Amino acid sequence: MEAIVLSIIKELKLNDDLITNIYNYGSWVYGTNHEKSDRDFLIIMKTDNENKRKRLKFWRDFDYFHSFELRRVNNCDVTIHSCENFELLLEKNYMLAVECLFYPNEFILRNNIDYKTIYLSKYYDPLRLKHVIFYENNDSFKYVIDNDEYDFIRSQSKSKTNPTIDQFLCDAVHTTTIDEDRLLKYLFHGLRYLDIGEQLIRTKSIHDFKRVSYVLFEMKDIYINNNKDIDFVIDYIKTKSDEYKTIINELLPTNIIHGTFEVHITVENHNMEEFLNICKINNLKPIYIHLFNGNNRKQLMTSSYHVGTYPNIIE
Repeated sequence: MEAIVLSIIKELKLNDDLITNIYNYGSWVYGTNHEKSDRDFLIIMKTDNENKRKRLKFWRDFDYFHSFELRRVNNCDVTIHSCENFELLLEKNYMLAVECLFYPNEFILRNNIDYKTIYLSKYYDPLRLKHVIFYENNDSFKYVIDNDEYDFIRSQSKSKTNPTIDQFLCDAVHTTTIDEDRLLKYLFHGLRYLDIGEQLIRTKSIHDFKRVSYVLFEMKDIYINNNKDIDFVIDYIKTKSDEYKTIINELLPTNIIHGTFEVHITVENHNMEEFLNICKINNLKPIYIHLFNGNNRKQLMTSSYHVGTYPNIIE
């Protein structure tokens, strides 16, 4: 491993003295690798020139995903972050950065800065963790379903006419293509983040990175055994994800909100006078009545204030 890292440093012409931390992440950590799997490295460096320092830019919808440069060196994928940007990722509870801090020692190749202590003391936030792992999970479904590759692969599963050479060979030996693997892994990581996020929320640590690794192999079996119809895989992963979300919601409920709320109630009622009397008895002021001339349907809206806990409002 040391020889691989040294070759990367040499190939990319990095100043070894400025490198503080090196993590080997990816399939080798999760136990989903095979003998020819490539290696993924995350390198953290000090910045020797202020003019070269670039702050990460996050997506607008949610300050989590961001643009970064991925470099390919000798069958290895390499990502380089400045110390400042890596700490910013920890502040955002960016899962790929956070998980590196809890790797077994064999995957932490250099650890000159104790980012684990920094994270746990400054940035560990169970509520934020819940938000980001749910976001990761939902994004994995969105990525696959909205991806053009999904439409192509789905069309190939429905019709076996004119398959690509790659598709033909993989079908012959009952395996998956590179493109198919990419989509399956994306769905898998969406579930994997729910798993390690649950461990973090529950214990402030990640003890088992291989706990759901079996799921990836089950996904491939389901995919192949159902004539490569990825919809069967999506249904399977949605079920698994819902199970985890239920556990996490019980562990860290987020639908309990304390405060003062203005409540608007809209009720369909054919006996308007009776309902107006109910409002009067309960000191509810009717503020809007709407009549549907077509089917003679009536609605009444009323407004009230509630102080207390959110779930009790509807009672």
